[in-house]
Amino acid sequence: MLSEISIKVGSVDPEHDRTCDEVVRANATVLGATRSLLENRTSNLLAIRCMRFFLGDASTIVGQTVGNTMATKKIGLAEFDILTEKVAERCTVDDMGTYGRQLMAFVDACPDTFSGLTRLKLENVMLGGSDFPKIFSICNRLVFLRLDNCDMGLMSLLELQHAQLRQLEMKNIHFQRVDLNWLPELTTLTFSWWASPRDPLSFGYVPLLHTVSISNTTLSYHKMLKLSEVLGNATISSLHLNFESEKIWVKPEGPKELSQVFNKLRLVHLADISED
Repeated sequence: MLSEISIKVGSVDPEHDRTCDEVVRANATVLGATRSLLENRTSNLLAIRCMRFFLGDASTIVGQTVGNTMATKKIGLAEFDILTEKVAERCTVDDMGTYGRQLMAFVDACPDTFSGLTRLKLENVMLGGSDFPKIFSICNRLVFLRLDNCDMGLMSLLELQHAQLRQLEMKNIHFQRVDLNWLPELTTLTFSWWASPRDPLSFGYVPLLHTVSISNTTLSYHKMLKLSEVLGNATISSLHLNFESEKIWVKPEGPKELSQVFNKLRLVHLADISED
């Protein structure tokens, strides 16, 4: 009789790797629960609120089981929260490349499943130049996307275009720049901890964007950001800046420069400002 369900691996410590045995056991449990709850349903399931599991051999079977349920129109909205065996701090470039290949094999094996997702969370994957556009094209119903420690190689360029995406969260960003080229439905952006020595972000067509949260621990090579240039044509109403109790990374500007991007600003939150 349930109209919505969530199926997640057990509690995950974000600071410690998971052993291979733990990953296999966790995915096996998720797969068993997924099959039990989905394969023999006689009534429609409104939504899988969240499925959290690890990349691995069982993830494709999980995805296919969800896809089969979607195909019979027994399920609506779905979220995938896809974890990796190693945590971000211990992932090497080779690890991220391996996870990226596993992810794309998963997507290729379950395109119908991914096309039904409305929310997707990814971590610790390095993809090829055409992989992100492919994912965005297949996941054409996405309204929420979170990328944590994901890239296409150090200092690469990510260009985003998506017709439905409303919320975007990006953390541990190793791209040289993220261009929000065409996101007509985007309302909320969270952007945290980038590596680029240049402006890490640019705004194209984002007419509905109203809430922006930016956080960074600034290092010596980071550029001081001019908000009038970074925010560009985005006229936001809510701005959150977090300086992680380190160097201030916003360059002072006068009213003339800032009036274009701040003329609709109503709420400002400045967090973790160093006493110095």
